[in-house]
Parts: sequence; structure tokens; C-alpha cells
Amino acid sequence: MANEGDDERRSKVIASVATRLFGAEIPPDAVNDESLWRATDPSLKPGDLVPQLQEAIDADLPAFMTDDELKSHPLAVWVELEIGLKDGKRLTRRLPITLAAAAKRLAAEREGPKTAAGTSCRQPDEPYRHVLEARTMKATYDARTDTLSIILKADAAVVEGDEDKPGVILDYDGDGNLVSLEILDASTRVTEARRIEFETVG
Repeated sequence: MANEGDDERRSKVIASVATRLFGAEIPPDAVNDESLWRATDPSLKPGDLVPQLQEAIDADLPAFMTDDELKSHPLAVWVELEIGLKDGKRLTRRLPITLAAAAKRLAAEREGPKTAAGTSCRQPDEPYRHVLEARTMKATYDARTDTLSIILKADAAVVEGDEDKPGVILDYDGDGNLVSLEILDASTRVTEARRIEFETVG
């Protein structure tokens, strides 16, 4: 329920449900929103831990970790801020996603730090990857993870990803500009993920 749109809409939804439950009129301004705190180290952000995250994905998890080690572990930080919470002006809950979608996002992180042009530490011409480029815009379909990426601004570093709707991830640069988007489970969401047509008009 805490994920219903913006704060005003969320308050209206909660007030409506509370009114039906308690049989008394509950106005939206009577709703006190939840306060969230990070369980991991508040000074750590996923974007600052890319090399460590890649190493952690490939490594075996330790059989035992102290609380302090867990709070600073790259996987714990990534899961908390990329799957659980959105770190904006204040912490809010992200929309829930399936375990399969989370695994696909983590697999994408393993490929390396990317720019909006889609470059990574791995070769971009692997056989499972279909790419269409048109000047500064690029569309990439990864058949292995069933992910369609549409790059809007070349060479712009992605510093924040926001899954505003389940399965659709919007990527932003440091100035808050939308530079790319990713569609998970693309084969079920688009007409033909392996065929992309590009056309300019005017």
C-alpha cells in the first residue's frame, strides 16, 4: 500500500481503505506516512560499489559475517537500494518485483559499469546480443536475460536506476536526465524483441 504513486495519492488510498475498515471518515491529511531507515551503511551507494559488487557476485558468500560486515557488503547494499528502497529526498519503498526480475538486474550489473551508450567490460558483439544504432541512440536486446535496453543519450554515465513500474527501469545521469530505459521480460512485453526498426521523420 505504501507504494501507491506519489505521497498525496498514497495518502488518499490509505485514507479510503481506513474509512472502509473502521466505518468512520478518515481524511487523507490524517494519514501519517511511514519512516524508513537503512539497514546497511547509509554512506554506501550502489554506484560507488560497482567493482566490489562484480567481485561479490562471482565470489562465494562467506559462511559467517558479522553485523558490520553484512551492513557494508556490496550485495546487501545493492539489494536494499535497488530492490527494497528508493533513496530520494527520503527513503521510500520500491515497487515489488519478482525474484526472476531481480536476478536479471543483478546479472546485468555483473556485465560491468555501463554508460548510456551501453558499453561494458564485456564484448558488445556476443551472439546473444542484438544491437541497432542510430547516431547517439541505441537499442540492444539481450536474449540471454530477455532484456531490451534503449539508449537515449550516448556516453552519459548512468548514476541512478528507478523501476517506476514493474519490469521497466529508467536510468538517469547525474543531473537527473533520463538517458536510457530497460525493459525486463521483453519478449512478453513487445511485439518482437529481436526485430527493431528505426525511422526518422521530417
